[in-house]
Amino acid sequence: YPADHVAGAYKSADDFFGKISNSPGPGKGVRGVYVNEEDLGWISPWLGANKPGPECVMKKGEQSLNRLTVSADCDKRALFVLNEYFTENWKARVNGRTAKTFKVNLNQVGVLLDKGVNLVEMEYSPILFIRLLRLQKITVLLIALYLLLSYIPFERLFRASGFKSS
Repeated sequence: YPADHVAGAYKSADDFFGKISNSPGPGKGVRGVYVNEEDLGWISPWLGANKPGPECVMKKGEQSLNRLTVSADCDKRALFVLNEYFTENWKARVNGRTAKTFKVNLNQVGVLLDKGVNLVEMEYSPILFIRLLRLQKITVLLIALYLLLSYIPFERLFRASGFKSS
């Protein structure tokens, strides 16, 4: 969903839950988000003095297990919130350019959007998992090569190459 203002900042999970338990709850349309105090200094100037209420028209595009494409047409700067658990493995591109992802609402993924039409591409790319898959393929190939070579008698290989033992 799109957000247009920072509703507050939090220091810890307890601080976050204390703040949202006192809030009136989500309203219609665009909502505010809570950000970590460390990120507040650069997110607030981006959004400016936005007040709740602008319209953002969201259209969902392609979606797969690890990728989502959304078109967002906003009448002022906004913040796109993906309702997935935040990790550094989430990669974002906005209008074809790499965009910084950051944590909002304690554990969701946020990306800043310019005014106007934005094509947001979110991709989950777990680097360790991908590297381990490659290692698995190499291991399977090495085991297959070992089994193949252990099945062929070495004497036959040496005779075919012209090698004579003493």
